[in-house]
Amino acid sequence: NGLAFSPDGRILAAAYSDHTVALLNASTLAPLGAPFRVTAAGNAETVAFSPDGTALATGGDDGTVRLWSVTDPAHPRQLSSVHDSGTYVFTVVFSPDGKTLAAASTDNLTRLWNVADPARPAQLGKPLGGFSSYAIGLAFTPDGKLLAVGSADKTIRLWSIANPARPVQVGAPLTGPAGYVWGLAFSPDGATLAAGVTDGSVWLWRVTAPASPSLIATLAGPAGHVYSVAFAPSGGQLAASSDDGTVHLWDVSPGAAESRVCANLGQPLTRAEWNLYVPGVPYRAPCS
Repeated sequence: NGLAFSPDGRILAAAYSDHTVALLNASTLAPLGAPFRVTAAGNAETVAFSPDGTALATGGDDGTVRLWSVTDPAHPRQLSSVHDSGTYVFTVVFSPDGKTLAAASTDNLTRLWNVADPARPAQLGKPLGGFSSYAIGLAFTPDGKLLAVGSADKTIRLWSIANPARPVQVGAPLTGPAGYVWGLAFSPDGATLAAGVTDGSVWLWRVTAPASPSLIATLAGPAGHVYSVAFAPSGGQLAASSDDGTVHLWDVSPGAAESRVCANLGQPLTRAEWNLYVPGVPYRAPCS
């Protein structure tokens, strides 16, 4: 089920269908301790490390979110447990400052928790709703001010959480995908949102103006459901993993896109076309 690396990349947390989570050496995959139970029933669905790596959040089929101290990874210690929903908790993710935890559930809602003190979580505001089916994908912008939530109803909603106690939906839902929106990720500069979809596609939106995002591209290649997406630290590459057993990697830098366009089309704009579309601006051959 869910996987998460610690911020220093040394520990891999893995959620299993036998109710447990295991902490593994990320280099060797050797267990760092015994697996520990994180749900009273069903699968352990999701795991997430806090930004400082000292805490681990888990969610499972019993509708409960639990927070664990992992300062001693051989002996994780439960700090708290909160009943998040009456159904499966599919995804949990920390805000970049580590003070807020978002949890998406199959009751179609996403709840925000104040976890500044992980031993005493407190719910923030009203649950984020509006979906007609499961809430699944979650991603915070790097500055923590915007939260994207993807759903099995094939849409994405953006929420301003500059004040996490009073989240506000920004703009209309993003639409277009033909499958569940499962994996979400923002680029390191926060300007681009990537969405992995269960129809085997990856969608990219420009979100510099969150109230009016613009679709950049739809990427194809995976033969199965795309369950996770991730940008490289530079923001120039995007990876997507699929249940067809493959990982696809795209170069999404503007320079690479320009090169592909020029390779396919040669010189897209003549001088006459340039003067028609951008009059008064000195001509610059786009593919020079």
